[in-house]
Amino acid sequence: MHRICGTLLLALAPVAGLSAAEARLVSPDVHADGSVTFRIKAPLAQAVAVTGDWDSWKEKKPLTKGDGGVWSVTLGPWSPDIFQYTFELDGLALPDPENPWLTSSTVWGKHSFVEVKGDGKEPWALRDVPHGTLATHTYVSRVTGQTRRVVVYTPPSYAKGNDRYPVLFLLHGFGGDETDWTAVGRAQLIADALIADRKARPCLIVMPDTHAVPAQAEAGPPDGRYDWSRNVELFDRDLAEEVVPLIEARYRTSREPEDRAVAGLSMGGALSFTIGLAHLEHFAWVGSMSGGSADTETLLARRAPDVVNRKLRLLWIACGRGDTLIEGNRQLVAQLAARGIHHVWKETEGGHTWLVWRRNLAELLPLLFRR
Repeated sequence: MHRICGTLLLALAPVAGLSAAEARLVSPDVHADGSVTFRIKAPLAQAVAVTGDWDSWKEKKPLTKGDGGVWSVTLGPWSPDIFQYTFELDGLALPDPENPWLTSSTVWGKHSFVEVKGDGKEPWALRDVPHGTLATHTYVSRVTGQTRRVVVYTPPSYAKGNDRYPVLFLLHGFGGDETDWTAVGRAQLIADALIADRKARPCLIVMPDTHAVPAQAEAGPPDGRYDWSRNVELFDRDLAEEVVPLIEARYRTSREPEDRAVAGLSMGGALSFTIGLAHLEHFAWVGSMSGGSADTETLLARRAPDVVNRKLRLLWIACGRGDTLIEGNRQLVAQLAARGIHHVWKETEGGHTWLVWRRNLAELLPLLFRR
């Protein structure tokens, strides 16, 4: 470990003789045409590359070494969006040292962000509209024995009256946490804009930690080493026994199933599908983005299609064509169709990335809680 850190420090060492001002870099550097220049000072490095979700992390783009040991590459132009990226320096992944905007995951590591801005009409753009409020609540779960957190969005109108509000339980994916949908997905800005435009009904958005079984760094990407079935069991209970009572005790919420939705991405999508269909008495709106279910046949066999169709107001499923989970989602949709279960299927462009899920949320929110 010490040798790796020492190698990294040497590779990133500034060139002797440069002042602090001269050594400063701009990275990422977003240009007017939507192209982006990435730069990193690494005079002793042998090879530097950058990879990001603009192509679903598929290709490492090499940087070229220039004066002063500064490596750079210009990519794009890209359409307006928020992209994640990391550098790879002699085989070692690291975030952009010049960019303070990053997120960290115990599984996926640190990623930096860059935004290519458009005309301000993107669903996730910060607009001059009334804004809701975010609050984080910490609780000790009797189900898991852990101290856990949940982030809650309340719409701008919440503080102005005594009305009860519908609730969307919005779940993150594997390796993420309760902050993902706000820090990366910008769920709060998407909701603000849709509510201001009267396209979505004002609602609470409750974003819990979906890892009732912790995801450890040594587990690596999601595979057989993670106890998926145990996580489904414990999170289902934690949601029902801890999160829902906490929200109902602190907020003015409707307790009717017609005013409750559960949706999520990837692992959160699978959890939403599984929990939503297992608890039709609690949820009338279910959304899965790039998710599915590990045991769809067993789950669907327990539910009579006429009961599902009568109790669910919406079963909404989406996945990108470039997503590795697209075939599984197509099979799920085929099973739903074969059983006569009403659903909406959205097959979009894109892969397993936030570039898809932000748009999914912007499309799903206006469909929820319609009277």
